[in-house]
Amino acid sequence: INTALRDAVVTANCLVPALRQRASPAELDAAAARVQELRGPEVLEVQRMQALPPRLVLARAWWAEPLRLIPELLRFGFVRARAGRALAHFAFGTTEVKLEV
Repeated sequence: INTALRDAVVTANCLVPALRQRASPAELDAAAARVQELRGPEVLEVQRMQALPPRLVLARAWWAEPLRLIPELLRFGFVRARAGRALAHFAFGTTEVKLEV
């Protein structure tokens, strides 16, 4: 949901000015391309982070067994603090997004 909200803010910032100026279809396409340019890298990063836990937990390699202890380790504050930085990308994204229109 957070990613979708951030997408909506960036889309509004790019498309609303073009729509207010009654932009041509080519200008609207350029505005939409700008949305993709701005949001694409962050969305790819979030997708990469989302794909990692299942790969690690479901792996059959010898090193996967200790990773299955992570949920138990998250009960400890210092572990939560370290994990919190990585999880903040999901909550707050990797770039600053501000509604400007």
